Amino acid sequence: MTCYLFSCSGRFADSFEILLDFVSSPYFTEQTVQKEQGIIGQEISMNDDNAPWKVFFNLLGVLYKEHPVRIDIAGTADSIAKITPELLYGCYNTFYNPGNMFICVAGNFSADEVLAAIDAGIKKVEPVEIERGRFDEPPEVVRDYIEQKMEVSLPLFALGFKEVCDKPQKSTEEKILTELLLEILAGNASPLYYELFSSGLINEEFAAEYFTGEGHAAVIFQGESERPEEVRDKVLDALKSLRENGVSKEEFERARKKLYGRYIMRYNAVENIAHMLTQCAQTGSGLFDDIAVLENAAPEKL
Repeated sequence: MTCYLFSCSGRFADSFEILLDFVSSPYFTEQTVQKEQGIIGQEISMNDDNAPWKVFFNLLGVLYKEHPVRIDIAGTADSIAKITPELLYGCYNTFYNPGNMFICVAGNFSADEVLAAIDAGIKKVEPVEIERGRFDEPPEVVRDYIEQKMEVSLPLFALGFKEVCDKPQKSTEEKILTELLLEILAGNASPLYYELFSSGLINEEFAAEYFTGEGHAAVIFQGESERPEEVRDKVLDALKSLRENGVSKEEFERARKKLYGRYIMRYNAVENIAHMLTQCAQTGSGLFDDIAVLENAAPEKL
């Protein structure tokens, strides 16, 4: 998904009109493409020196064999050299069709004025049917270890557990329950986190996330450590213990209340609400679906 956004404290209608205009009226020339190729090339070079970025994509490269999520989104010097104005216009006319777009607005505004501006600003074109690819991704990983030498103050690590995706997207319930499980397993109030931190195996950079999108899902642990192999072993031991012993009611309620509070706090910021609306539009979920999942969550669902 490509997202264009703005925030403002005034003159919303003018800003909204500008947004609609540049999304609806692309202008590509050989000169503008060449200029942008140079900028993207610099970004690629910067990413080559970005240790957290390299660790993350190295992990995806060994988790996934076919799925394009393994490919650095910035591309390579060779791939961006093939970009032409004609290619960009082809991409625009295919994917920037109104039938493949959505607009999310949050704040103090008139819905009627927004709809009128959209009607006036978005060009009427014939809908385009987009056939999205499906990837025959095997369940096993490509390999179980990769290492790269870089100049860093502390070694960085990423440990991933690949899931099989039998449908395009994980459901809201699957995402929330997995996040709840990770909070119980590796949150900063968990026995695992305390053991790792108190023994000097990790610092405050340690985190766990559920990385999921179109046709892919993986649980990922990341951080900094002088002894990443020991961190891996401790995580595996904690996972084994969780499978064997389950989750206590006290652990579950503590994690559920923490996540509930975290999700409620997101509604304090208008920009957060706008971002959540884009996720809802993309997945077909409701703005409060995650709250409902947490309210109805139970240990046996994990």
